[in-house]
Amino acid sequence: SDFARSLISLPLPTDEDERLRIISSAAALISYISDADWDFLWPLIQEDEKFGREIFERVAQENYRSNCIGQQLNEAHLAILYVWLQHQYPTAEDPIHKDAYFVGPRDRIVDLRNSIINQLKNRGTYDACEAIKWMRKELPQEDWLKWTLYEAEIIFRQRTWTPPDPKAIMKLAKSHSSYFVQNGEQLLEVLIDSLKHLQENLQ
Repeated sequence: SDFARSLISLPLPTDEDERLRIISSAAALISYISDADWDFLWPLIQEDEKFGREIFERVAQENYRSNCIGQQLNEAHLAILYVWLQHQYPTAEDPIHKDAYFVGPRDRIVDLRNSIINQLKNRGTYDACEAIKWMRKELPQEDWLKWTLYEAEIIFRQRTWTPPDPKAIMKLAKSHSSYFVQNGEQLLEVLIDSLKHLQENLQ
């Protein structure tokens, strides 16, 4: 990636061959981008959105139906990338096909954009859920993101769920004053219930 970085600079040259060389280098960097590469490349994309569009259109063409893009990025960077792609290529402008069709550049961008949100959802992490919450604020018109968040939270709970110890269940069954707590929501419910009992006793 150091070599690819050395070939990339702005402003882009007017010579077409030099321009294509830089875009190709940036696209190669994006294809397997890490957080370190992100810190180098993202400011350049923000500085020149046309340059960014050319990069991602090249990436989408060369990595069609590939899910490798963004696998090494953290959840926050994936969310930022998705929001940028939505601003540059809004869902409302996606091509609609009813019959057999030729896959064009815009279709490939749709697949790239969708692969980013699917990666984020399937991470199954707390950070992924928080990133999607942020995306909902940034993209209020994309109401369907609430369902993506719902699915991400289900995956997160499934991956973080710890099966209870059988001995603990037996002990709990014999006690009338014990609570079974596995997560923060259940702990909050126990605390609220305990405060209610305390208030009743003080009256």
